[in-house]
Amino acid sequence: MPNIFSPNDDGINDVFSIASIGTAEMEVYIYNRYGEMVYQWYGKNGFWDGRTYPAGQPVPAGTYYFYYKATGFDGATIEDKGVLTLTR
Repeated sequence: MPNIFSPNDDGINDVFSIASIGTAEMEVYIYNRYGEMVYQWYGKNGFWDGRTYPAGQPVPAGTYYFYYKATGFDGATIEDKGVLTLTR
């Protein structure tokens, strides 16, 4: 899972996403250092482009935290969290 990305429209590492093989459902939440949710997505093909939801404003460079919950086709559930660095 990536721990850094740079949404600067250079075509390289512009979004944060979670690879999901064998996943039926997924929900992801992104929080800033103050614990405020800045973005969320539902579905295994979602991603974060460094903008807030729903306003679409670019967030500042810094450390962000993510939590995800995924359910496999077999019904098994996986939950995890991590740290993510956004650079501009």
